[in-house]
Amino acid sequence: MSEEKIQSKLDPTEIGLVASPKSTPIFYEDRDIQVGVEVDIPNMSIVSMLKCAYLDLEQFFGKPTISRKSQKNGRVIWTFKDKKTDIEAIIFDKDGEGSVKSVVEWTVGGVDDASIQVIATAFEEQLKQGKEFVIGSI
Repeated sequence: MSEEKIQSKLDPTEIGLVASPKSTPIFYEDRDIQVGVEVDIPNMSIVSMLKCAYLDLEQFFGKPTISRKSQKNGRVIWTFKDKKTDIEAIIFDKDGEGSVKSVVEWTVGGVDDASIQVIATAFEEQLKQGKEFVIGSI
C-alpha cells in the first residue's frame, strides 16, 4: 500500500511551528503518532521552536510525559514517535524561567526536519478528532 501525500488544513506556521526554510511539512493520511512513549532524548538536537500555551499542549496531548521540577532545562517534556517510521520528537521548555504553565515558547527536539513533521501531524490528528486550542494563537 503506497502512502499518499495529502494537503493539510493545518498550516504549521499558524501554531508557531517553524521549520527550516527549505522544508515543507508533509502529512500522510495513515500515520500513527504515539504520544507519551519512550524516546531517545540524548541523540536529539533542537530542530524548531513552537509558540503555544502550556494549556494548549495539555489539551492536545495530555499531561507531560516527563516532569522534572528540579531541572532548569526540560522541566516538562512531551514525547512523540511515528510508529510507522520510528521518527521521534519532543516538545520541552528550554529556559526554565518562571512557572512552566506560563511558557509560550517551546523547543522542539528531534533528529532533523522529519521530527517537525511528526509534531505537526500530531496536532493535525488531534484537530481532526475535534480538539481545539484553549488559548488560541499567541
